[in-house]
Amino acid sequence: MSGSGSEPGGSPDPIRDKDPADIQRATEEVLGFNFRSLKTLKDLTIRPATVFAAYSNRDTVTYTPALRLWLGILGIQIGLSFLWGGYADIMRRQTSQMPPEQIAQVESAFGVSFDVYIDTVADASAVLHAPMVGFATAIIALIPGLVGRNLSWPARLNITFGILSVGSIVGIAMMPIAANVVNGSYYSMPVLLAIYFAVHFRGTPGIGITALWSRIWRGAMFSVATLFFVLVGGVLMSLASIAWFVFQLQTGALTG
Repeated sequence: MSGSGSEPGGSPDPIRDKDPADIQRATEEVLGFNFRSLKTLKDLTIRPATVFAAYSNRDTVTYTPALRLWLGILGIQIGLSFLWGGYADIMRRQTSQMPPEQIAQVESAFGVSFDVYIDTVADASAVLHAPMVGFATAIIALIPGLVGRNLSWPARLNITFGILSVGSIVGIAMMPIAANVVNGSYYSMPVLLAIYFAVHFRGTPGIGITALWSRIWRGAMFSVATLFFVLVGGVLMSLASIAWFVFQLQTGALTG
């Protein structure tokens, strides 16, 4: 007698018998994002103290590990950047107000057109963005006082990237400004500072930090330090991208 959800011969029907949890896990593996990720992001925004408490207890079942969440959001951000022409077109918009003599100096110094310079640096930046910014920002987790002194390093890492994930969503919302306004990325800095502070301030009661002034100064120090290391990561990305351009130039891979 065939069981429920099986073919008459007793063999399971892979369509009817599919496990929703398997589909969810497969989605997360492919996209780095699933319903648990959405729940994590929602709770980080609405009730961050609950997420902080879970991370401090090393609970990565209820909520998505924050580094994976951040990488998923970053992937979405990179994907959306191509709607604005990718890194190359964004860089062209950002440099559109450069004086012609500066562009001529770049072309004279390297012996290639400014477009070749931008295309090569932009391609490298697209690859290096995540590791460079992620590495620089992870340093925050090594500073115990900014998140919680009695927390394990994985807990501090999850909390740090959880806060960054909320900031990254705001960054996505502000992408049209960053892409189309000269130095537009600088307009997001005060907003990001406020977001980092708000999530940290509202979340720290979940890890036992309840004194008002302690939450205020810790949140302020965390937000300033985080933005600083995000900028450091951006500078490292730019320098490494330019180094890749120079390497390509010296090996004769670039013409034009």
